[in-house]
Amino acid sequence: MMLEAFTGINRVEVSLGETRWHSVTPLNAVQTRILTLLGLPVTIYKGLGMKSEEVACEISEP
Repeated sequence: MMLEAFTGINRVEVSLGETRWHSVTPLNAVQTRILTLLGLPVTIYKGLGMKSEEVACEISEP
């Protein structure tokens, strides 16, 4: 039932040459609250909407 709150989330990827952009549907208040209750940072979701290079850089940071 909890997963039903995440119905309608979309992720779009656009490639232009070597660069790829990702866009995700913003989380609503209920979805954000569920992630918080699960102990997951909202940035884990927001990272899906970053440029590929930004994600790689953020993952490698200490």
